[in-house]
Amino acid sequence: MTVITRTKANVRALAGCIYAASAEAGGTIEAGEAVYLNSTNGWKVADGSAAASLAGLVGVLVAPQDVVDGDKGLSIVIFGRVTGYASMDPGALHYVSDTDGEIDTAAGTKTKRIGYAETAEILFVQPNAPANPS
Repeated sequence: MTVITRTKANVRALAGCIYAASAEAGGTIEAGEAVYLNSTNGWKVADGSAAASLAGLVGVLVAPQDVVDGDKGLSIVIFGRVTGYASMDPGALHYVSDTDGEIDTAAGTKTKRIGYAETAEILFVQPNAPANPS
């Protein structure tokens, strides 16, 4: 189990991504963190041990770098390539961690795939990615 490292300043979506519409923060979030859409108050950091945070739409915050509760105009990638990560094993699946917002090589208490490593630095966000993305 390895939490994937990221450099907030380098996290960005690459061409062809699909974004969530009308993104508003429901809490504090950093670029590159896994997030979920809370039905009552916007996007929050996802938690692999909380079934409620994994039941619906999940994605990755790409902008701005730091978000606080109530901020509007967030860029949340729900499908596509995001760069700014480090030392990932290409082809490996990645999951929402039990640690708020983190992305891990192992599933949290509740299994929710966030995507797979396309390269050592690029995460292909594809929630519930197939078991063998290659």
